[in-house]
Amino acid sequence: MVCNNVAGLKNTGCGASLSSKETRYPVSDIPAELKDNSDAVIREFEMDVEVRSLNSLVIKVHRVVTVFRENGLKNAGLEEYYDQDSKISEIKMIDYNEAGVETKHLKSSDIIDESAVPDGLFYVDKRVKRVKVISAFYPFTIEYTYEKEFHGLLSYPVWEPQDDYRLSVEHSQLVVIADDALLPRFNEINIFQPATITHDKNRSLVTYTFRDLPALESEPFSIPLAERVPVINIAPNIYRTLKEDYDFRTWKSVGSWVYAINKNRDILPAKTRQELLDRIKGEKDELSKIRAVYRFVQETTRYVCISIGIGGMQTAEAGLVAEKGYGDCKGLVNYTKALLSVAGITSYATLVNAGEDEPDILPGFPSDQFDHVILCIPRESDTTWLECTSQSIPFGFLGPFTDNRHVLIITPDGGVLARTPVYPGTMNGLSRKVTIDLDTNGNAAAGIYSSYKGLLYEKVAWLEHRPVKDMEDNFIEKIKVPSASIKGIRYSFMKDQLPEARETVSLSIRSFATRAGNRIFLPFNLFNTANISRNQLSSRKTSLYFRSAETDSDTVEIHIPPGYKVESLPETTEVTSPFGHYKVTAVQKDNTLIFCRVLEKKEGRYPSSSFAEFMDYLQKIDRADKSNAVLIKN
Repeated sequence: MVCNNVAGLKNTGCGASLSSKETRYPVSDIPAELKDNSDAVIREFEMDVEVRSLNSLVIKVHRVVTVFRENGLKNAGLEEYYDQDSKISEIKMIDYNEAGVETKHLKSSDIIDESAVPDGLFYVDKRVKRVKVISAFYPFTIEYTYEKEFHGLLSYPVWEPQDDYRLSVEHSQLVVIADDALLPRFNEINIFQPATITHDKNRSLVTYTFRDLPALESEPFSIPLAERVPVINIAPNIYRTLKEDYDFRTWKSVGSWVYAINKNRDILPAKTRQELLDRIKGEKDELSKIRAVYRFVQETTRYVCISIGIGGMQTAEAGLVAEKGYGDCKGLVNYTKALLSVAGITSYATLVNAGEDEPDILPGFPSDQFDHVILCIPRESDTTWLECTSQSIPFGFLGPFTDNRHVLIITPDGGVLARTPVYPGTMNGLSRKVTIDLDTNGNAAAGIYSSYKGLLYEKVAWLEHRPVKDMEDNFIEKIKVPSASIKGIRYSFMKDQLPEARETVSLSIRSFATRAGNRIFLPFNLFNTANISRNQLSSRKTSLYFRSAETDSDTVEIHIPPGYKVESLPETTEVTSPFGHYKVTAVQKDNTLIFCRVLEKKEGRYPSSSFAEFMDYLQKIDRADKSNAVLIKN
């Protein structure tokens, strides 16, 4: 926090100090429009960043939050991480009641200082300081300040003043001050007012100010929140390490730095090399050798979180991983890379920002935007990608954790920006075959066989080593048929580059069909419906976003009980839209009713103006899904 004159530049944004001598931040001062749809309001959020050298900076934060209800507590607590290269000091906090009168001052015993990895995994030097906010009376206001100092800094903070739904912002300000030679780069997202820049004596002060940002509501099928709110990414131009300066303004040079700090750390013990050579002795082609190496890694190592070294980016040596039998993502990738080298196969560590719901990196803003490492193996006919941290993930399958996003391949010549594979709708799908024996009371005995392919594989892959009770609970929750009782359940997993999980279930269902006089009303689709919810029917403000495509198909065969015949069947329904295609048919064959349903879902982004068309599409599907056949007594 640069709250005094620095080289003639005055920062007036962070001059507030915590004081209990006056009434401060009464809730009545909040504009009415900022209270609408808000669980909390940020009254002040000021961050001052002073860049002191290529490798050090100081951040000072002043934050004031008014909380209206329990859901807003997550926006008021303090949670700051630090490690051997950073420290947090001067934490102060005051609580105020609705009228703005102080009710509590922070004590040292209120600060929790603990490991950032609570389950105690090895080699993590990161810690966290937390202050949990609890209040019996709403609304209340909390104000805190703290200082954080960094040394050996690789990445600068991301400024996102409105980082949650149902959170409004009254005033927020970011100030960055540095010598002109040290001034970082900025990437602006949703910034409607440009920064003000002041220069004096080879020093620059950059200020971003935001006021009166109303709360946003979460919407189904929406773009990430980070694409809706103001975000400022900051990155250095030069990073100094290993007694050298690295230019961080190109991906090539970022990759050169990563390569340099990990060079010559791939030496394997002679014993491990020989074990590997024995393993691949009978493998005749390159792909078979890669598979054998991957099996060797999965069978002999496990993942352990490790975050030490240069920016957490320097890998453990391959020999250490071989000796201990464990490593983090970069250590296991480096180890696998070294094993492949023994087999005569070239591969490259690859940086990625992982997570199914995580946004892609900014490809036009070279910087440290990554939190995971995978392995890239370029081959003449194709490229193989390996996730090296899992003992069970199929060979060559990335899944939604790292698919379809930009990555940085680390080569001896520097970083190469690339993209991980996209799994098209033809590869992703749920195929289900259901056979139902119906009795005259409407109860049913059902056999369900389902196949989950591609990205849908991971919907059930986590059940592979779980107890049967977890399998049963997951299935009942998935089909949402409370009257179902499972008689048997099992899974089998085909682990290949396009994996498949097969699910076989037998169950009984009370009152599967509804009796009314001499008729039985028979639902065809009880296991896979559109499930239109009320919040999907509201107005729309954001674009529609569907991350991936898939094709779902259901075939349901229902045996008609003795003494009944078909009175009516649902009509064939087919709906085509920009969002996908749906078709359902129902026919009778001898004493069996056959219901076939296919739903093709497309990926992509669609303007908010198309929401009405999308809802019309879903409602047509929903009506068809809820249609019944009618049986009548002979």
